[in-house]
Amino acid sequence: EISDIDDVRAKKKKQIIDRAKELLSVILEKSKTAGLDISDTVRQAVQMEEIISYGDDKCPAGPALDTSDSIIVVEGRSDVINLLKYGIKNAIAVEGTNIPQTVIDLSKERVVTVFVDGDRGGELIIRELLQRAEVDFVSRAPPNTEVEELTLKQLMKALRNKMPVEQYLSVFGFDKPDNGEEEAKRRNREEKGSRNDRQEPEAKEKGEETVLGAEIQKFKDTLDRLSGKQKAVFFDHNMKVIKEVLVKDLAESLKKSQKKVHAVVFDGVISQRLLDISAEKEVDRLVGLKVGNVIKAPASVRIIVREDLE
Repeated sequence: EISDIDDVRAKKKKQIIDRAKELLSVILEKSKTAGLDISDTVRQAVQMEEIISYGDDKCPAGPALDTSDSIIVVEGRSDVINLLKYGIKNAIAVEGTNIPQTVIDLSKERVVTVFVDGDRGGELIIRELLQRAEVDFVSRAPPNTEVEELTLKQLMKALRNKMPVEQYLSVFGFDKPDNGEEEAKRRNREEKGSRNDRQEPEAKEKGEETVLGAEIQKFKDTLDRLSGKQKAVFFDHNMKVIKEVLVKDLAESLKKSQKKVHAVVFDGVISQRLLDISAEKEVDRLVGLKVGNVIKAPASVRIIVREDLE
């Protein structure tokens, strides 16, 4: 007696379909991985081809370094590669704390942003660059991370949050090497002394000593008022306030000022860049908390720090 009839062809067909699905899934997974590997390989190859050796020191750099008005100074070759990966082509690497002359020369012509790792090594490179090069902005990777590891979002955030060097010096309390600071102070004292010697008779006749005393008191009161506020005040020759700005905007505001600025008082550290701008704009007095990274103090600008007002 026949109790059941089973079509074995249907079972075999189902087995074949299930196995085909498994094989197809494996193939698709492998091809997807292979596609990523190929794209990564091509991208890395293009990036490696884009890196140039710049200047006499053969510094690793992006291909747009020569044509860009601003440059990003990073620590090493891997940092340049990571920036290239995200389309940033104006970076150059110092490759250690011994700053290449190529970078020093470039800093005199371009707007410089220092972008370093968020570790002790990054801090040392910032200090060395502040001593030897003309730095405009400072940016750092998040704490204990390296620039070469950053994602696009992290990288762009770090660069957006860059600080003007004057603000960075003030916020983080960087001290410049003693020799430069003492040299700047010595030159300032000599310059002030010789100027006072020349002008003393005339000053007494015109009552200028009283005027200078009033200025000093005004500077002291203003510096006290600005304490902790990260602000700067521009004064004219009559010691009337021209404008008040944030320290982070000080350099650009002074550059663009249409009025003659007699004195600048600000809650921050006096840097070489700020002194150079002050000399260019014929500012007579620059008053800050202390002298920062100054190698050469312009004779036309009188430097006054908090301790001079006490």
